[in-house]
Amino acid sequence: MNKNHFIFSYAGNKRQEVKNIYDHVSDRLTNDIKNIIEPFCGTSALSFYISLQHPKKFTYYLNDNNKHLIELYKIMMDEKKSEDFLKDVNDILKDDMNKEKYKKIIKEDTVISFYIKSKIFYKIPGLFPLIYKYKEVKFDAPIINFLRTEKIILSCDCAIKIYEDKKMKSKNFIFMDPPYIMACNSFYNNQNMNIYEHINKNNFINEKSKIIFCLENNWIIKLLFENYTNKIIYDKRYEISYKTVKHIIISN
Repeated sequence: MNKNHFIFSYAGNKRQEVKNIYDHVSDRLTNDIKNIIEPFCGTSALSFYISLQHPKKFTYYLNDNNKHLIELYKIMMDEKKSEDFLKDVNDILKDDMNKEKYKKIIKEDTVISFYIKSKIFYKIPGLFPLIYKYKEVKFDAPIINFLRTEKIILSCDCAIKIYEDKKMKSKNFIFMDPPYIMACNSFYNNQNMNIYEHINKNNFINEKSKIIFCLENNWIIKLLFENYTNKIIYDKRYEISYKTVKHIIISN
């Protein structure tokens, strides 16, 4: 899935590696699995990819603590809401966008502000482009079809709460893609939420759900999960920096 499936670039997007992840975990999608759960959904890359391989087979529970991201999901799911939203966005962008207007927009706590920052201006976070030329924005990404054809339940809650609520049911497949423990996570709404500490204190090996963690394989992760046997290590290459790092998939 080389082309971005989502409507804008997003930190932590797994689109470049999602096929690799799926190939490693697809044997866990047995006939008794009914629900795909992403407590840290972001762009929901794995759920989207699973839906391509298994159309209309699962119910998808997508959670993120970014309220504007979840609100945007709800807008994208509805054709009329999408049309109204895009009209509002395009009216703002085409009307002589300049640096002062941009500064005002990014201070607003709205889904429109979130979308404009993410779609147009976050290639260099926080900076107004030296050259800005208006181009009509549309919802034409593959994620739209996924949102409008699959059974999807959205929530904006604490990921640990979602995980705890779902982990004891054998029909659930839970994909955990939390913020990287050693990375700069300033763009996350709740930087203090520590799933790593929670998992370290609550061994997930014997939970009834199929649970998959996708993590950066640094020294802390190696220590936290050194006694786990179901581990697969793979190379991840970042698009912008071309840096290659080791990532790890850990499952029960």
